[in-house]
Amino acid sequence: MPTGEISFHVLDVGQGACNYVEIRDTTGAVTHNMLIDLGTNSQFAIATANVQWLIGKIEANNNYLDLLLLTHGDTDHYNLVSRLLPAFGEPDHDKIGLVRYGGPRWRYGRGALITTLTAYTADIGGFAPCQSSFDPNTEAWAPIWPAVPVDGEPRLQLILADTPHPHDPSSMYETPRRTMNAEAINSKSVVTALQWDDYWILATGDATSTTLAAINEHFELAHTDDYPTTFMLTLPHHGSRKTTYDLKRANDLPDFDARWAVSDFLDLFKPITISISAGEKRHHHPSLYMIRQFADALTNDGSFWDDPVLNDGDHFLTSWIDIDVTPGFIEPAWPPKWQYATTKTKKNIYGTFYFKADQYNSAAYPQFIAPPLPSMPASQKERVVGVPRGRNYEFILSGAAAVSVRSSENGARNAVAEGAVRRSVPARPKGAFTISGRAQRSTTGGW
Repeated sequence: MPTGEISFHVLDVGQGACNYVEIRDTTGAVTHNMLIDLGTNSQFAIATANVQWLIGKIEANNNYLDLLLLTHGDTDHYNLVSRLLPAFGEPDHDKIGLVRYGGPRWRYGRGALITTLTAYTADIGGFAPCQSSFDPNTEAWAPIWPAVPVDGEPRLQLILADTPHPHDPSSMYETPRRTMNAEAINSKSVVTALQWDDYWILATGDATSTTLAAINEHFELAHTDDYPTTFMLTLPHHGSRKTTYDLKRANDLPDFDARWAVSDFLDLFKPITISISAGEKRHHHPSLYMIRQFADALTNDGSFWDDPVLNDGDHFLTSWIDIDVTPGFIEPAWPPKWQYATTKTKKNIYGTFYFKADQYNSAAYPQFIAPPLPSMPASQKERVVGVPRGRNYEFILSGAAAVSVRSSENGARNAVAEGAVRRSVPARPKGAFTISGRAQRSTTGGW
């Protein structure tokens, strides 16, 4: 039976990433499912409800997952996978159809997670440097899923994987290391596009300026710009200003070349909507400076989702304020830079870190629309209640060029105190993962 709908879920897991996909036929029955990343560097409690939701989804699909893609070996993209394993029941090689991961194997819990996953699948592996589904010479595509594509049916295209970086160590894939340059790790992020007919949805992982430039270069070799319409693009690296613009310090001003590379990338894919997965951490994601450039490139001004708490067609956006929000003639300028703040927007930008009630409802806190920028203060204060700190989003392709966005609350983020959100989970699991999610001593003899 042909596909009738695709749901691409961006789930709130705090400072981390989780994208879950369901493909349904015209009767509404799930025919395929896939998971792109599952991890957090916030408290696990923020992700608890969504992990349980995922377990229920997989159990309802006969304890099966068609595809698991781990974009790269940072813990906030994989360290919750072990908590999902009970959904598959007893391990055998037919629980996950395909497992793919970006970067070196040893980056995943010293290789232990990949070792564990081999018990659940018969097809697991990484990528070659700069591997892509797209051949710019022939302009032909070879999707990584499914194995035998069917005309008019969904497929997962590999935009680019394992981008080399100047700080890559020698023998990186063969020789485990205790440390590795963070930029080099993130540049290995696998960038994919879930395509169905004339639309696709791009998942970018923690892609950096190096990754974006490599994608631009690869696609510029072709003599076409006839690509599917990008309904949604995940904001690279949770909205990191530092890595997106290749800065030494996050508050440095990007140079012309760095902004131009981002502009080329946006011109290539022309997103309609953008999602952001982030948490309130020392990384200061997402950057409003970065959001503004991506927001200016959106190709649709009509909002796909409005917060029912508001009556003006807006929704909330919480970000790290690293630009001047107000015009120069407004005194005092708001807000002081280098803090998190909640604003409102009509732009199709949707963040899982959604609302800071203590700030927005403060008598000393002016209220603004941002982006677009610059912004004027609200003429009247409004106090809002019942707004969740975290939200999940569902980006829907329904065929016949029908697209939409839904949202649900993540109450688990409300239950975690601000101080707890800033603490990180252990960064380096030392053993293989068991079905219960508990660590055991690795028997692989190394990383």
